[in-house]
Amino acid sequence: MSNSGTSGILRFKSDTEYFTVALGVYNYKRWVDVCTNLDAADTAAYFYPQYYTAGSAQAHIVEQQLSNFDVTSAQGTKIQVSYTVADGQRLECTIVIQLISDRWCSCNAVHVNWLVAA
Repeated sequence: MSNSGTSGILRFKSDTEYFTVALGVYNYKRWVDVCTNLDAADTAAYFYPQYYTAGSAQAHIVEQQLSNFDVTSAQGTKIQVSYTVADGQRLECTIVIQLISDRWCSCNAVHVNWLVAA
């Protein structure tokens, strides 16, 4: 991401569910959103424009400029996103996905970083 107003969205799929993690920069401050309980047809390409549609729930999230987001899906998957470097020109965050079932628990972390040009 090379400037304020840039963003990206990751779509995750497990055996039982879909969810997205959106990350971006708005007015030179970071923001994050997680959408869970999605249908197979709810693609990242569908959700992405909503972050820039005035009055939408996603646009409101962008304006909040959150540095972390924690949510548990209807299936019990816990998704945590935290910016480890939340200010400056080299932002970094960690995405932790915790899958829970009756017999096991699995936790995976993804590290994301990008440069924000001045």
